[in-house]
Amino acid sequence: MGIQALRIQHAGRLLLVFRHFPRASIHPNARLAAAAAEAAAAQGEFWTMHHHLLNHQAALGPEELWMHARDLGLDTGRFERDRASADVAARIERDVTSGTRSGVKATPTLFVNSIPHDGPRTLESLRAALLAAGLG
Repeated sequence: MGIQALRIQHAGRLLLVFRHFPRASIHPNARLAAAAAEAAAAQGEFWTMHHHLLNHQAALGPEELWMHARDLGLDTGRFERDRASADVAARIERDVTSGTRSGVKATPTLFVNSIPHDGPRTLESLRAALLAAGLG
């Protein structure tokens, strides 16, 4: 997709914000995966878990999520408590509400200056969108 390359190229001028938008009708374990990512975030490992879950999309059940946390070296007891916490559930619900209000219909959805990027998710297209928004 090129987001990492853009983050490096525009260091200090580009803010990447991630919001959860689990779509259980398409991915039955999406909310479980979102909670796992947030539980990992509490241990400073959001992106590590996020990428791990993307690479293991067929293994997102509760037991498998625990194994992912173990494999990543997380404190699994804390991971389980955080994953089941009201704070994590509220964070995901806030993200869903915000995404719905913003017009998110699919994942991932990228925004440039609060405007959905409907173009291809290529480095060239994203770079053009940043330039058009005056961020280039």
